[in-house]
Amino acid sequence: MSSKKFAVSIQKGRGKMADNTVNAKTLADVLGITEQYVNRLAKLGILEKIGRGEFPFVSNIARFITYQKAREGPKTQGWKEAYWQEKAKHEKTLRQMAELKLGYTQGKYHDETKIEYVWTGILVTFRNKMLGVPYKLAPVLVGVETVEEAESTITKELCEALEELKDYDALFLQKKEAIEQ
Repeated sequence: MSSKKFAVSIQKGRGKMADNTVNAKTLADVLGITEQYVNRLAKLGILEKIGRGEFPFVSNIARFITYQKAREGPKTQGWKEAYWQEKAKHEKTLRQMAELKLGYTQGKYHDETKIEYVWTGILVTFRNKMLGVPYKLAPVLVGVETVEEAESTITKELCEALEELKDYDALFLQKKEAIEQ
């Protein structure tokens, strides 16, 4: 009901604003609901009813607003806070994605499959080098007469194999460049 119709209905006696009471139809029109719903809310004790078909106007408006807010519940209360929290999470995720992309572009981060491939190559090379040590040392150790000489020869060969792993950064870059070409 428009405000003009409401004012006319009060002036015609359909609502008594002098004693702050209105009938069910007027209250329903103001609240934007049906008369039946007004009466049902009155039966439930949500709206206050005085006598037959008379409702206190101002207090029932406040009671209806309170009832509607309670019906909406916590999911709509505090929606601004929830919105800004989600917005902050979204912005944080976007920032993290941008940082990762920048790190990848600058060479700080590498694709997992490339790293796995490169390291597999490095470890296979090292494994082969270690497995070749006995074949390399066997002829040399046959002629050795003391334990100290044998230890020295074995240590020298193992250190040579491990020295190759020490420069894994250079190995990694060589293998990575070979993959990317």
